[in-house]
Amino acid sequence: ATEAQLEAALSQLQTDINAEVAAFQALVAQLQAGQPVTQGYRQTRDAYRKSFREGEEYLGPTAATAAKAVGMVPQDTVLFNDTIYYNIAYGRPEATRVEIISAAQAAHIHDFIESLPQGYDSMVGERGLKLSGGEKQRVAIARAYVTKPPILIADEPTGNLDDESGADVIRLLRTLNREEGLTILMVTHNLEITRDTDRLVRLSRGLVVDEEMHPAA
Repeated sequence: ATEAQLEAALSQLQTDINAEVAAFQALVAQLQAGQPVTQGYRQTRDAYRKSFREGEEYLGPTAATAAKAVGMVPQDTVLFNDTIYYNIAYGRPEATRVEIISAAQAAHIHDFIESLPQGYDSMVGERGLKLSGGEKQRVAIARAYVTKPPILIADEPTGNLDDESGADVIRLLRTLNREEGLTILMVTHNLEITRDTDRLVRLSRGLVVDEEMHPAA
């Protein structure tokens, strides 16, 4: 798609979904229906930084500024055969060690890292094989958090996890929403994990077909 087409699509998405600031929202989609959301929001960032953080008028997304205002947590986290520190810092290579540790603390994985013999210098193995699914997902959340995004998109965040680890990740996302003020947009096919969200939007063939608000817990 051209940048003009991308901007038009994202502007329509902004209108249709109308993401609320500092809310925990779920998009429940039929197979493939949520992909335009995750693909599109990967491409827009700086304009959202102004509109969500500074209260300024939304200026419209551009592909050139995509990486700065949205943190992305994919279903299949790609970890490099390097240290935990490197894998978190990959989200923002210029981040300081203090910022890396702060991100790990926000993702509730700092204590686990510190329990390892080599701490943040511990190797994760090929594709993170030395970590459990839940630990890999927390590293992914820390990687996204270190970019300091006002919006965090979680694409099927529990898809590869057991029930207990999945529940921990949902609680973590809610904590980031409530305590850190992040706007969380969770794309999923699983209604079971949407119970603690503020708003549920159902998609079909890329279009919003229904939505409901959930009372504050």
